[in-house]
Amino acid sequence: MKTRLLCLILSVLMLSSCAMREADETAPSSGGVGRQTEAVSTDLPPATGADTSDAVSSEPAAETDEKDPDEPVAAVPGELYIPTDLSFLDSVPKGHFSDKNPDDPEGCWYPGRFVRNLATGEVEVKWDRTADTLALIDKYGAIYRGDETKKYVYLTFDCGYEYVTPEYPNGVTSDILDTLKEKGVPGTFFVTGDYLKGTQGEQELVKRMLDEGHIVGTHTLSHYNMTTVTPEKFVEEIKANNDLFKSLFPDAPDMTFYRPPEGGANEWTLALAQKMGLTTCFWSATEADYNTANQPDVAQTLNNDKVKLHNGGVYLLHAVSTTNAQILGDLIDYIIAEGYEIRPLDEFVR
Repeated sequence: MKTRLLCLILSVLMLSSCAMREADETAPSSGGVGRQTEAVSTDLPPATGADTSDAVSSEPAAETDEKDPDEPVAAVPGELYIPTDLSFLDSVPKGHFSDKNPDDPEGCWYPGRFVRNLATGEVEVKWDRTADTLALIDKYGAIYRGDETKKYVYLTFDCGYEYVTPEYPNGVTSDILDTLKEKGVPGTFFVTGDYLKGTQGEQELVKRMLDEGHIVGTHTLSHYNMTTVTPEKFVEEIKANNDLFKSLFPDAPDMTFYRPPEGGANEWTLALAQKMGLTTCFWSATEADYNTANQPDVAQTLNNDKVKLHNGGVYLLHAVSTTNAQILGDLIDYIIAEGYEIRPLDEFVR
């Protein structure tokens, strides 16, 4: 009798032990993994100098990032790349952006309309470029306007030639540089071949831009609408302008920020620019300030530029504009007083 009772007790204990072991091995730990991997912690870093080469990770193995040999070569940031094979463009659309201005046969860039209430500081987006155009800008790493949640602004200047007058004997750009230096804010200057070859002190002005910490970008050698040229001519225009720039300023970085002349751009120019290591730079605020014989009213232009202030705003200002030279200091003061930070384009935040 005692023997049968003892056997019964032993059987119950063995069954209980098996059940507990099975529950332990299948129940999740607090880290979300089974007991069999509990010794490997994903919450704590390994001790300094610890050998973790034999540790078993609870995370899935990362996929190997293999390069597709048919993809465009990624250029080194800040270094121009000159492609010899342009066949990758064969499958890239050459038409204009779908939302181009119907009255403009060459499809030049135009920004959206962002209207600031000067009393309240609230900005209303009256309209913007369409989703497919914005998607292409993002796809090719171009610049239009920045992060809508950040109070960042970017000042850019197009330099096709230097405008010298009795009022501006050293050129209008010199006055603009004086203001940027006085206010301690950065700018980006897009220069053409004509500017670099100019006889109105342009080389000294470009030297000032570099010495004073501004970015010098390319506006191409000849200022063609680049949607109207061949891919080979596009490459030549960029390379020749950069070669000229480097012959004058061999220690300067390559001109890899690119402003399309007339805003002429489409998908294939964006793709080729990216292939060459260029960042295509559009704008989200500008005025008709480029005609030196018909400069816009100073007070009205300053008001217009204030109304166009918005988060991530990229201002295009032509450096031949005497109006811009007169209002720049007041515009910068207003931008800063409204709580915005003026940043260089190489710190652009999308």
